[in-house]
Amino acid sequence: MPVLFWIHYARLIRYEEASLGGRFSAGFAAYTKSTPRLIPSASSICRLPTAIRDLRLTPEGTRHNALYVFFIPGFVAAAVTDSFIVAVLIGIPGVIDWAIVHTRLGVRI
Repeated sequence: MPVLFWIHYARLIRYEEASLGGRFSAGFAAYTKSTPRLIPSASSICRLPTAIRDLRLTPEGTRHNALYVFFIPGFVAAAVTDSFIVAVLIGIPGVIDWAIVHTRLGVRI
């Protein structure tokens, strides 16, 4: 699983950087210089209180992350019940929604 996650996020990060860099050019370039890609740095952890104050939870943001909204409870339920099928049944709506949202985004770009 860690290898699959690493492959997935390496590709996702490249895609998001290209997409956001095109939309927000100079501002995004400054952001990428001050923000670590995947693993937090000591300085980014120190900026966490400010970031939390600026955090906004929107329906669109939730929809983009529905995969995790369903996966995390699915993994917990699977660990408790010792049944992989429980994780699949709980997580599959998030996978389907994530695929729909990102397919639409990909078609638009």
